[in-house]
Amino acid sequence: MRDHYSFSGDQHRVLLHCVRAEHRTPAVALLYAVKHRHKTPEDAARGIRKALGRNTIDGNLWETAMAEAEAVVAQPGHWTVPESR
Repeated sequence: MRDHYSFSGDQHRVLLHCVRAEHRTPAVALLYAVKHRHKTPEDAARGIRKALGRNTIDGNLWETAMAEAEAVVAQPGHWTVPESR
């Protein structure tokens, strides 16, 4: 079974693919959602868990991604959505 989790934007679609979707896919999806879709880490994690059909995601990579996501939202100007080109 292959898991897919996609984010759609106005002009772009990002599709993440991993055979088991246990570590890399959720971590990359979390950071993408926070950095580029302006989601909170909590909202992004909730969406990822729902998309993958899991109540929990764990491991060092996930914890590192969560810490990075928290650092991203703490940066000044993060919540300012850039204007469309």
